[in-house]
Amino acid sequence: MTGEMADVVFAELTVYTDALVMRGRARLPRRPLADGLDAMPGGILVLYDATVDEPGARGRPVSAALAHIRTDAILFVLADGVVGESGSASNPSLLIAVPPFSVAGRVSVTSGAADLGEALRQVPRTGFVTVTGATYWSESLGEGRRRSPSATLNAAKIQLIMPYRDVDPWAGLDQPRASDGGMGLDANRGFDQGMTPGDEA
Repeated sequence: MTGEMADVVFAELTVYTDALVMRGRARLPRRPLADGLDAMPGGILVLYDATVDEPGARGRPVSAALAHIRTDAILFVLADGVVGESGSASNPSLLIAVPPFSVAGRVSVTSGAADLGEALRQVPRTGFVTVTGATYWSESLGEGRRRSPSATLNAAKIQLIMPYRDVDPWAGLDQPRASDGGMGLDANRGFDQGMTPGDEA
């Protein structure tokens, strides 16, 4: 019995489907989360001390002692205290669409992929796949960008995979430009103070 318990870990999970967000504790095998989800008996993930909510909802979530979640309905899972895959800077940075969410991060592929196209083809099409250094969001649900060390995605829910580069839209805007007299962002300081063009004259 002791040996069996040593092979099990209780972890705090956040589970997203296309309509619900569920949080609670799950009993999982001590191995990568993707493998554990693939091996759930009967395709059911059991959450204990569960709360159930809708993305973007402002009301009080529903609570229950336990909740059964069909693994084929899961979009992605976030976890604390679970054995995960280690990320590598050599893994491709990808944007993955699991509507209504988008998830960006690195996915482990076989080293030595000839090109990016081959690397994309190596992303699993069945089971669950881990994205490390994950950022996730939903424009349609008004869910802003959030970060997690990893997100484990249901490959069957993936609709789009493409290369991704995280670009700061504000990068370089604080540098002086000839058009603003070398003032950089200070030229717009008045707008931050509720002023409109011409008020400074």
